[in-house]
Amino acid sequence: MEPGPALGQQKGGRVMHLWLDGQCFQTASRSRGIGRYMHELVRALSDIDGVRISVSFNAAMSDAALIARSVLSDFVAPDDTHVWHGKVEGGEVGTGFTEWRRLSEIALVHHVNTLKPDLALSASPFEGTFDVAVPFVGGPQCIVPTAAIFYDAIPWRFAEHYLPNRASREYYRRRLAMLPGFDRVYAISDFAAREAASVAGVSDAVDIGAGVSRHMLEIVARMRGLPRGTERYFLYVGGLDWRKNLAVLIDAFAEFAQSDTSGTTLRIVGDHSPSIVHDIRQHARNRGLDDTKVRFLSHVSDEELVSHYRGALALIQPSFMEGFGLTALEALTCGTPAIVANAGAVPEIVGDSDLVFDPSSPGMLAGLMREVSSPAFDRAKAVRHERKAADRFTWSRAAERFVDAAPRASTVRKDDPRSLALAQIGASHSTAPSEHVAEMMALSELQTDGGRRRLFVEGSSTMLVDHKTGIQRVVNRICQHILDADPEVDTRILFCDDHSGWYASRRWEARPIVKTKANLVSARRGDTFLMLDSSWAFHTIHQRLFSEARLKGAQIVSCLYDTVPLRTPGFCDAGMPIIFAEWFRTALTHSSGFVCISRAVADELHAILEAIAFPRAVKIGYWQLGADFTALDSAPARPQAAKQRPVFLMVGTLEPRKGHRVALDAFEKLWARGFDAELVIVGKPGWGTGALAQRLRDHMEYGRRLSWHERVDDATLAALYEGCDCLLAASFAEGFGLPIVEAGHFGKPVIASDIAVFREVAAGARGAHFFDVGSPDSLAEVLERFIGDIETRAVEPVAEATAWPSWRTSARQLQDIITKDDWYRTYQPRDRPTFVSSEVMARPRMDAALPPDERQGTIELVEGPTVSDDGATLKITVRAVNRTKRSWSSEGPTDGALGVRIAYRVLDASGAIIDGDGGRTIFPLVLAPNDPNYFAVTVPTVARENGGAFVEIRFVQESVAWFDNPLRVAI
Repeated sequence: MEPGPALGQQKGGRVMHLWLDGQCFQTASRSRGIGRYMHELVRALSDIDGVRISVSFNAAMSDAALIARSVLSDFVAPDDTHVWHGKVEGGEVGTGFTEWRRLSEIALVHHVNTLKPDLALSASPFEGTFDVAVPFVGGPQCIVPTAAIFYDAIPWRFAEHYLPNRASREYYRRRLAMLPGFDRVYAISDFAAREAASVAGVSDAVDIGAGVSRHMLEIVARMRGLPRGTERYFLYVGGLDWRKNLAVLIDAFAEFAQSDTSGTTLRIVGDHSPSIVHDIRQHARNRGLDDTKVRFLSHVSDEELVSHYRGALALIQPSFMEGFGLTALEALTCGTPAIVANAGAVPEIVGDSDLVFDPSSPGMLAGLMREVSSPAFDRAKAVRHERKAADRFTWSRAAERFVDAAPRASTVRKDDPRSLALAQIGASHSTAPSEHVAEMMALSELQTDGGRRRLFVEGSSTMLVDHKTGIQRVVNRICQHILDADPEVDTRILFCDDHSGWYASRRWEARPIVKTKANLVSARRGDTFLMLDSSWAFHTIHQRLFSEARLKGAQIVSCLYDTVPLRTPGFCDAGMPIIFAEWFRTALTHSSGFVCISRAVADELHAILEAIAFPRAVKIGYWQLGADFTALDSAPARPQAAKQRPVFLMVGTLEPRKGHRVALDAFEKLWARGFDAELVIVGKPGWGTGALAQRLRDHMEYGRRLSWHERVDDATLAALYEGCDCLLAASFAEGFGLPIVEAGHFGKPVIASDIAVFREVAAGARGAHFFDVGSPDSLAEVLERFIGDIETRAVEPVAEATAWPSWRTSARQLQDIITKDDWYRTYQPRDRPTFVSSEVMARPRMDAALPPDERQGTIELVEGPTVSDDGATLKITVRAVNRTKRSWSSEGPTDGALGVRIAYRVLDASGAIIDGDGGRTIFPLVLAPNDPNYFAVTVPTVARENGGAFVEIRFVQESVAWFDNPLRVAI
């Protein structure tokens, strides 16, 4: 191979294709220097015109592959993300260079040969020490130019610490011997290049360097000009293993502290194991340094790290050896001097700085600490001097050096990849079962999309149990019409209720699909799985299928009907918010997009993603549900009785969130003031409405100016719409609002609670009037004005019907969002952390005690207390608002400590506490700032029998404090 024209240059209009072994993003390396290095290098390479990057992951580490796919999605296209299949028993140090490891190396080379990139890069040739990674080894059987990156030879140089036995030395020696077989070896520093020559015989390794991450540079720019703080401290950032030389740092700081009178401390930043921290703390205590002098800080964000850098007297880098020296470069970028050991690559960063010491001399380091902390030290001059050298290190320059030194084939090889692989397998004299080897090789070949795009629409729950209302009604109508919505899309109905897999049909029959081998779905690249149904209880079954599909390049799109269980759990059955929140976390983890049934729900979803600081981009769309008025319009006409008074109609199942109690309270106020108006309620009883149903039946106006139709046929419903003067919708929360659409069809005006979705849907009504959510007084005022307008003929009760999309149009809208990328908006995280699992971030936790100024919230009574049907509990529904700027979670780092919850205390008639630690009400996801949420507080009725007269409800952060400003409710 020869060095060619730069990889990023176009040759005859052809884009040059770089393939990357992505296993360093799947192993523990992803959270260490190698993972961060490759993440930034790939980002910088993607910015070069003419460079196309593809990456392949090892299917044996599937969960890590999915995280890595998401992390790299900003600069590697979905079609350029692949998987291959290896099969090893464990890490090479533990199991040795086994036959399956040798065959897996052949499989990966075969995978690369089928992709045929212009350059194949082994990003980390030493992976697989203790895990199942099998790094790309290059070699003569690879038909394309190959390259590898060399970071350092630290394990070889300090073998007694890092290669303590024969197995580890044999593993490392074999990996070193592979390096000369690559057409190009890149080094991350000049020191690393010299090490490659010395220990591996690579005489022409190319130093490409490194840089500070783009994210950190953005933070530094934002903080420029801000005060640095007044606390005096030295800073160490990094790991705590032997070569990091923390013992010398502690010894030097102890010597410095003996003469220091200004209270200077030492901060040690990084994620460290408790056992290592314990050992270093003990060493510090033995040197007379208590825990206030040496502080350990872990889990810091990039913003916090930049603040630590900016405020430090100096960064101290005492390592015996580093392949580069990133922390020194980061410190200088933040305007902070770096005191560094004169070893490894770090001196390259600071040039001919005077702040360099012998890593074996704590006295020399202590002297530099005294110099830097002296008032006479010219900090600005020192930083300017060192920055002259450091300015040479940027990721754009590293990427340019990479492409300038990229090899190219002197002749184009036409070898057949399968023939090469078979020859290699034969030469290995494999004794492994031939069918297993053949399967592994076949799975490692390039997978195509199979032609026509496939869309699978899931309807499992409705197939099993169809209540013919709500979500089931939507699933029925969409599945009936989406199958032929677009002939260019191969659309199928999907069913799954167990671990056997997904089954598909090209027909919708509203019953479970027969499970046969012919119906079993094997996902492939380019497929989309639309999770249309409310199959929330199956989310644990679906997780494995999601992972398998995504690993093959398929997309998961979830449907969100509303956010009621997350934001208004007090109006739900007690078990629903828990199940729904778990489903939602699964959906967030696996879905590339969500489709919502209204713009309001789409906006609520976006707000939730912001509230939990979700770490990756999510596409959000919404479509209009269809409406079928055929049955209503064709129903036989019913004679209209002569109206004696204005008639207001409510349509929908009786549920706590529907606001029937609010409506009845408002009408009672009007009737008491002499207004003659009629309230007609249509809807079957739902859960938790026993007391409301009894109140309706026992009402003195029942059968006169108050009526309730539990079940009506189409003709009766049409007659009720025709005969009413106005539709009333009083819900606290909704995902859509079909009765408002139906009212518009009949030309009727609407009075509705002022929630976003009602404003959206009511645009199709003849006229819309809104009242404050949950307020009988506000509703009574609006009703009074409306009745006055009717009496003065300012409102005509009948108008032309409003057009609304059919279910066929609705299905086409939905399909277009998914297949034509017609999305409403895309959520983008403000700060995207590297290699943080979306599943982890979908379960936000409190990680620190809230200071007093962040314990601000309000709790207001909505209704209650009401006695449960079994008489065991009192239910109090409250509106809770977080009045701070950060979201609160009910989960803490371990057992719930630090989680924020709603709690109550029972008081007697005098206000004395008789039960000081009542039950807890948790947030299903988070309580976002200034977002009113509704919760149910349940108190045992025995509290009354024990002398309880009141309950005091307030926020509490577990193990920290009860918040001020409680709500007191008489029981």
